[in-house]
Amino acid sequence: MATFIHCEPLGIRRPAGRVRALRAHPEVAVTIDTEPHPPDVLLLRGRVSITEIDGMVPEQAEAARRFLGDEGGAGYAAGAAHPETRMARIALRPAWVGLLDFQTRLPGVFC
Repeated sequence: MATFIHCEPLGIRRPAGRVRALRAHPEVAVTIDTEPHPPDVLLLRGRVSITEIDGMVPEQAEAARRFLGDEGGAGYAAGAAHPETRMARIALRPAWVGLLDFQTRLPGVFC
């Protein structure tokens, strides 16, 4: 995951609060699920590390291209291009992984 630390063209002049919060408390839980019903759900728990990068991290530009299309993604990346642009790469090293697969099996009922 990535977030801007500083990006003058986008009006970002200070790091997002999540960067400070994750540095103070790096143990996290993340849930990723699919949109269609029934969902597939990936559960992750672990510790994050944060690395600051000059410019836009490549995966941010790739995500922009995937969601905005080739032209929109290139425009987004170009709009963030500035010598002072910095981003933070947030990496999660899972200590525990779970999967809820509602199509082939249902999770048990907790009492």
